Amino acid sequence: MSKIYLSELVKSLEQLADREFQERAWLAENGPEISSFSEQVMQTFDDTGLSHAMDKGSVENEIGVDAARALKELDEAIGKVDDELPPKELLDHASMQRVRDYAQRALQRLR
Repeated sequence: MSKIYLSELVKSLEQLADREFQERAWLAENGPEISSFSEQVMQTFDDTGLSHAMDKGSVENEIGVDAARALKELDEAIGKVDDELPPKELLDHASMQRVRDYAQRALQRLR
């Protein structure tokens, strides 16, 4: 059985849904907040145990069908992002806005 660390998942989703945070962290040249799209995705899926739970098929059991569906939609939206774009272009890209929207939806379903 895999375990999803919900408090970390919620924090990661909040950051993935928050353009202002992304502007501060992704465009920062020094701390306290420095991040990138790729780091944010790894934090959301890997560091929280979500990827492992998805691989094992245990997400629905841990967080419910609606939240699991929202996270699957978020995962699909992330897959459509060109993470090779420079950070400023990525922040402004329509695919990134879809990611923020799906992250917000997932948060609503988890709360």
